[in-house]
Amino acid sequence: MVEASLLYFIVGCMIGWGLDIYRCRLLVQLTETCCLPSGTGNFRRLLTAASTGMLFILAGFFCQPGLTLLCCWFFLSCLMLQALIDYDCQLLPDKISLLLLVAGFFYAWYFQKNLTSVALSLFVPAAIMLLIYLVSRGGMGLGDVKLSAALGVWLGADKMLLCLLVAFLTGGVAGMGLLLTGARKRQEAIAFGPFLCLGAAIALLWGDRLLSWYWQFFKIS
Repeated sequence: MVEASLLYFIVGCMIGWGLDIYRCRLLVQLTETCCLPSGTGNFRRLLTAASTGMLFILAGFFCQPGLTLLCCWFFLSCLMLQALIDYDCQLLPDKISLLLLVAGFFYAWYFQKNLTSVALSLFVPAAIMLLIYLVSRGGMGLGDVKLSAALGVWLGADKMLLCLLVAFLTGGVAGMGLLLTGARKRQEAIAFGPFLCLGAAIALLWGDRLLSWYWQFFKIS
């Protein structure tokens, strides 16, 4: 197991290094809508690589080796990329969300999920996020709505609701902390994408255990 974890970490570091290079190239293309941030140097790249390596190790604990693990790595890599870009310029590229969506349908088809369940998992979170987008009048971006739809196909309806719960809780706590410390002003927007990606990662890796723990309180003894 130690050897496998080391291998997973090395593979994750290599993928993470490549993700950060791709992030920088995408940000150059997006400079018309956002300023290229600082932190594009080696420290940021090393941090991204190490974080991806740790995620790959965690995935190895919860996913069976083979195609399931590869799909999990792909999913986590896309989450990492979206979170980094949204953190930098508060933008979730449609091309990555679309890639996740298309791959999610293949993932669902291969593992023989019910098509009705897949459709429900696609539209329910998208509808929830779209409603928040309309009510917030700019407080939530359409990129979050599109990403939520793609994540729903991968996670399923129950895990996607867990993902949204974690995202709103962590986002609310982080936002409150930034306001109290003066790091952000009330009028300044805070990127929600990183919290949505965090919730998706937690739902993917620990979703079954968390949901089982939650539903045990509703069992009749």
